[in-house]
Amino acid sequence: MTDDGPPFPQDASVDGREDASDGTFLDALHDINMDGLADVGDGNLDVISDVGEETIEDAPWDILTDADSGDEWTPTCYYGDFDQPGVHHVACITVPSLDRWVLDRPELTGESIGPATMTRDGAWLAVTVQPAGAPSRIFLAPTNQQEPPKQLVVAPSIHRHIDQMAFSFDGKWLAFTADFDLEGSLGLYVVTLATGHVRRISPAAQAGRNVTGFAWSMGIPSAAHLAFAGNINTESVHELWSAAVDTMTSPTPIVSLPVLGTQAGVRKDLGWDSQGRILFRSNHENPQGWSLYRVHHDGAAIEKVPGSSLDSTTGVATIGSFGVSPDGANVAFSANSPDAMVFNVYLLSEGKDEARRLSQLPVLKKPGTVSGPSFGDRIAWSADGEWLAVIADWRLASSDLDDRYSAFVLSPTGAAGGTRVIGVSGVEGANVRQLHFLSDGRLAVRGDLVSDNVFELFIVQDLSVSDQNPSDLRFEQVPALGDVLGIVE
Repeated sequence: MTDDGPPFPQDASVDGREDASDGTFLDALHDINMDGLADVGDGNLDVISDVGEETIEDAPWDILTDADSGDEWTPTCYYGDFDQPGVHHVACITVPSLDRWVLDRPELTGESIGPATMTRDGAWLAVTVQPAGAPSRIFLAPTNQQEPPKQLVVAPSIHRHIDQMAFSFDGKWLAFTADFDLEGSLGLYVVTLATGHVRRISPAAQAGRNVTGFAWSMGIPSAAHLAFAGNINTESVHELWSAAVDTMTSPTPIVSLPVLGTQAGVRKDLGWDSQGRILFRSNHENPQGWSLYRVHHDGAAIEKVPGSSLDSTTGVATIGSFGVSPDGANVAFSANSPDAMVFNVYLLSEGKDEARRLSQLPVLKKPGTVSGPSFGDRIAWSADGEWLAVIADWRLASSDLDDRYSAFVLSPTGAAGGTRVIGVSGVEGANVRQLHFLSDGRLAVRGDLVSDNVFELFIVQDLSVSDQNPSDLRFEQVPALGDVLGIVE
């Protein structure tokens, strides 16, 4: 299955913010993200890397500081054409001073930039750059700019695309999805940063088959393990796979057709807990909604996450999104409980099998519409585990419009409540698109909140104040026709 619906055909408010008008309860477009691509033939993986087996000097894993020490604040970086429309760069912010600098290396400037990702200590970035008239490429760059970026990967042609990227927990590997072997078919690849060697992890490319999402383990059973989802074996069924990238063994389908059947599937948003279990959403036991499951990396002990099954006014509640705490011990999730038309946020703490409700807001319901955190978007945790943030369209005043998404923060330790930290703007189509906690607990927000159709960067410094004026929070003011296109995760 490539959608999250029904069960609410009247409304798309939690389906993602790109399609804001009322319609089917789907987010298939967010899973595939490949509009305009066509299957035109095989590519050649052999040409995607000009580094090959040679050693990359100063591989980042050789110099990473202890990411668990907490002694240093990591920077926050973002990318887009925020200084000059059409000229794309990467910029970073120091914490706590909020000093800003642009990574002004020519290799990191192009016709487009993104996706990008960062090591856990903030020392290294992997950035996708597409120069004008040339194929996309991935560069490895230090955030302190003390050495030039190193080219890791080059796409086989200008028509091939890189879709998602993430470093492993220990920074030794970089995983990314791309349609390098067959145009329009996303596969999963891994770069070993010590050597620059690139290899495909997912099974051989087939037309219409895609890896839709992946997640690295948190170090258990090892940092080399990752999970991925996609319709790889059967076009209509999205399965869950597991792989150990430090071996040459083939990936293993661990939640597949025997469990899913032909009418169910696994969603693209995945996570790992501190016990080495993969967390995922599936509808194989309830075709009308999505439940939260966990399974060991080898496929053993698949079960619903204890405490995540809640009641709704229409039966069993559906799980809309989730996020795992930085230590892997706790899981926050959204569910349409107790009211089927309002998704709330709940917390499952380590060692407890009963979910605690975190969101308790004076939501004004609109007949026939669903409100709550955006469907499928990860619930964000602060580094210290003291705050959660969600993008949601809870209406708190009669003047609030349906499908107008803003930033809300919740406390996982305090009383149930919640604060909408940015006021709902009067700008046509204004919405928040991305949330990211700075390492010191402040909240970075990417959204179209002040100037129509211009995505800018905002920083919320006081999470206790509700409905703050976005103009007062604007950190990166962008000229017309420019945008902040992403915050690096």
